[in-house]
Amino acid sequence: MAPRERFQALLAAEGSPVLGSPPSQHDAQGEIPPQSQPEPGVGLQPSEGQAHWKFRLQVGCMAGRWLVIVPAQQALPASLIRLLGNLFTAAGIGLDQLPVLEEYRWPPFQGGSLQEFSHDPGQDARDGLNAFFSGRQRMGWHPHQVLVFGMDDTLRQLLAIESGRSTTLDLPVWLGPELDALSASAEGKRALWPRLADWEIPADD
Repeated sequence: MAPRERFQALLAAEGSPVLGSPPSQHDAQGEIPPQSQPEPGVGLQPSEGQAHWKFRLQVGCMAGRWLVIVPAQQALPASLIRLLGNLFTAAGIGLDQLPVLEEYRWPPFQGGSLQEFSHDPGQDARDGLNAFFSGRQRMGWHPHQVLVFGMDDTLRQLLAIESGRSTTLDLPVWLGPELDALSASAEGKRALWPRLADWEIPADD
């Protein structure tokens, strides 16, 4: 079974990724565990592997077309949700309601069927993200662009951005500042407004 099909089967069996669960004290944001270093003269056995990446994202698909990703451990406060809505308004995109984001976490299972170790944790995380978004397509998510607010190393590797495009999601990516910093800076807001023109609006909008 191909990796993406394997993760889609896992998600279907276990349900959606755990939403709203409090982070454990060992669950650091954007953690890519270092590769295990075997003792000299001791090789890795075939059953051994590396620890899974650990991260949490706040994600949502605005108007079913703009995929918003914010690397954050907790749900965004109301003030940042309003700011996000104002950005869409400034970009000339009318939303019927305030943006709605949900938590996506990896690994998604607590005591589920995902093995503790992986031979390719990066690819497993990418396959899991793709499987999650494939499931959300049945809920009306059909994004044509990814809007990222606050990039970190884990997210950059997860999305596998090359020449402004995520090879993981096969979508163009717009990189914005952290919403926390933007909310506290009038100068940052003024500098950002012209960049909102880079948000791609489909011809039928």
